[in-house]
Amino acid sequence: MKKVILLLLISFFSCKNNPQPNVQNSQVIVQQANENIEKIIITDQDAFSINELIGQRLIGMESNQEDKENDPYKKYSVDFTGACYSSDLCVIEISKNQIALSNYYDPKIKMVIDIKNSISEEKKLILKLENDSLTQLILTKFIKDLYLYKTEFKGSISQDIRMSKYFANETIISKFGGIDCEDFDG
Repeated sequence: MKKVILLLLISFFSCKNNPQPNVQNSQVIVQQANENIEKIIITDQDAFSINELIGQRLIGMESNQEDKENDPYKKYSVDFTGACYSSDLCVIEISKNQIALSNYYDPKIKMVIDIKNSISEEKKLILKLENDSLTQLILTKFIKDLYLYKTEFKGSISQDIRMSKYFANETIISKFGGIDCEDFDG
C-alpha cells in the first residue's frame, strides 16, 4: 500500500513539473502552416489554365533561327511556309470541351476534337484529346506576359493544316509583322 501511495505522489509531482504547452509556439506553427497554404493557393492561381484560351484564336508561328535578337517581336513571325507557300496555316480555337484546328485560308478544312481532360501546370497546359489520330496537345507559355506558346502534340492531323511549333494570339499578330508574304509568288 505504501508503494502505491508513493507511486501516486511521484506521478502527481511529475505532472506538476511538466511545462504547459507554449501557446506562442503553437501560434507560430499555425501561422507558418497558413502561409504555406496561401503560397500553394497563389501558385495554383498562377497556373496556366484552359480558361485563358477560351474564345481566343491562336495562329501558327515560327522562330527566325538566324535572328539572335532577344526581342520576341523580331525573333518570331507568322509561319511563312504555312501562310505563303502551302496556304495551310493552322488556327487553334479552344472551348471548355473542344479544340478546333482549322486552315486559316479555308475555314471549311477543320478538325473538331473533344477534350477528355486538361492538366494545368505552372506554364504548361496539357490537353488530352478523344481522337485516334491526335491524342494530346501541349501548350507552354515561355515568354512572360506575351501570348506566345510553344506546342507539342502526339499524333497527326490533316495534311491541309500545318501544325506549327509556336502559336500566338491573333490579337497580337500585327506586333510580329502580321501575315506578310511580301513579293512571294508561290
